[in-house]
Amino acid sequence: MYQHDAQHTGLSPNNASANSGTQQWNFKTGNTISAGPSMGVGGIFVPSDDGKLYSFGATGGTLWTFTSGANSNSTPAVGSDGTVYFGALDHNFYAISGNGALKWKFATGDIVAGSANLATDGTIYFGSDDHSLYALNADGTKKWSFATGDAVSDSPAIAGDGTIYFGSYDKNFYAVTPAGVLKCKFATGNVLTESPVVATDGTIYMAAQDNNLYALNPDCSQKWKFSTSPFIAITPALQQDGTIIMGSPGGQLRALNPNGSVKWTLSTGSALNGAPAIGSDGTIFAGGSQNVFAFTSSGSVKWKFGKDLFLNEPLAISGNGTVYIGSVTGTFYAIQ
Repeated sequence: MYQHDAQHTGLSPNNASANSGTQQWNFKTGNTISAGPSMGVGGIFVPSDDGKLYSFGATGGTLWTFTSGANSNSTPAVGSDGTVYFGALDHNFYAISGNGALKWKFATGDIVAGSANLATDGTIYFGSDDHSLYALNADGTKKWSFATGDAVSDSPAIAGDGTIYFGSYDKNFYAVTPAGVLKCKFATGNVLTESPVVATDGTIYMAAQDNNLYALNPDCSQKWKFSTSPFIAITPALQQDGTIIMGSPGGQLRALNPNGSVKWTLSTGSALNGAPAIGSDGTIFAGGSQNVFAFTSSGSVKWKFGKDLFLNEPLAISGNGTVYIGSVTGTFYAIQ
């Protein structure tokens, strides 16, 4: 799913140390790719603004395509049975079988721009611009919805105790129980469009467009905040030791200690607008405005791949360390 796991850590179990930054293959879709890819049983899945969800094999051939009612900005989530879940701008949330057939769709009151999260009990959580967070059963029936004051366009994160954390355009950060009951909320200074990340100690990290990265306790109280400019409304990733890795539109890759102090900063010269992904070997990958970068765990550049415009989409790391990412021109890349 988006940023690999239910906590959105961006930390992959796959070793990427052998990735040298060489293009293995690419595929041209019919329009911009505005969402990240996901991998699961049956393939590599990525939506395009041509209104199609693509399924690729490891060597680059298309296994199937599914045409929805509109573009999708939603990184797919893939269930253990191979079902692919994603939202679209036609106000619908889709469940697609592993062979590309529609299983069901669920209508909301506005666009579904955020990515879904899958709980261990089979519940599917996602937000809509109709100001709601939805919880669906595996068959597409509604369990509950939780209303906020504005659009919910991020992907909710799920903590180990089942608490669902998410933000809204109403500038509030919410914690909701698996039954859909508000536990707590935290007010920020601007809209929340990026997904929260839950650390192993229960700390929640949330980037807001008020130029702050917030570290919150499970009760929504503030531990600390880190301020920078330009705004850092980009989902961070977590290294195995809890170090927080985040990109910046200004081109800086930053590592923060769990107490909010700066560990290191690297200037890349290319805006880093996508959520980082981290291999099990510690390699950090991030998409920039003109390059895909690979960094060491201590913040030096290993390589950069620069054949397209990548902007703000996340990437995914496969079992053999291949990195998959889409581009503004609609080209989907496999880099190894």
